[in-house]
Amino acid sequence: MEKDKLDTLCQKLENTCEENHLSYKLVTRDPIGIVIRPDMTMEGQITMLDNPTGYNGKDSSLTIFFADAGVEYKFTGGFSISKQLLNKLLNMAQKIHYMYLWVFFRDEMERRKQAAKPASAGEVEFPTTEDDDPFDGVDEE
Repeated sequence: MEKDKLDTLCQKLENTCEENHLSYKLVTRDPIGIVIRPDMTMEGQITMLDNPTGYNGKDSSLTIFFADAGVEYKFTGGFSISKQLLNKLLNMAQKIHYMYLWVFFRDEMERRKQAAKPASAGEVEFPTTEDDDPFDGVDEE
């Protein structure tokens, strides 16, 4: 259920990026973050020329990351977007971050539960070897 919510949030971010001729990548290593870049397809480049905030080069980006102090962001390569779009992207990124953490820790707890469970509940496995013959030394009649 939480995974579906995370997928829905990522789809909303993808739709917002497409509407604004951007692309994104979710970074799941520490620190967790989202990198937003200009859409480098031919269509994205043509429509970017009409961008009222200016042209974003291929090396420009917006990096949103989550540190101990909260949400931080950094523009590189002259990346420019409107303040309204920035606020929208920051809010979406924060929701994605919280949902990602929820899914990650839930999956981690499930993994630990599975690792702690015995192979088969109610059954006890005894180690045996080929040399262990329970009838060794018993005479057959």
